[in-house]
Amino acid sequence: MTGELPYWLSQQIDAAETRTRELLVEAQRTSLTLRDPKLLGRYIPGWHGWPEVERTCQARLAEIAAMRAILAEHSPNTAGTRTVCSVCAEEPYYDATWYDYPCPTVRLLAAAFSAEPGYRTEWGPQ
Repeated sequence: MTGELPYWLSQQIDAAETRTRELLVEAQRTSLTLRDPKLLGRYIPGWHGWPEVERTCQARLAEIAAMRAILAEHSPNTAGTRTVCSVCAEEPYYDATWYDYPCPTVRLLAAAFSAEPGYRTEWGPQ
């Protein structure tokens, strides 16, 4: 299980980024189209929503970048015969309270994608 969750999570993060970038491009394209001078002064339902979609996409891309950074930081490390988190089991905190990898932080990141295919309930926060 050590290698499966981070790999699956990385795939989910990549897919979320792709979907977000596609939506951002559509929002920007729609905003530009609706600014066409031929449409000035006309009421267009939903026009006001596209700038908000752009802001939401930018915020989601920032979240995705943060998820990637957290996943990279909380990488697996070996401590004796155990695979532990390189952050959560860092010296001088080596003790019996360690969690095996994946650590609670990685499990919490994965929980954000719990509705996606392939998610396993045993990956949930403990």
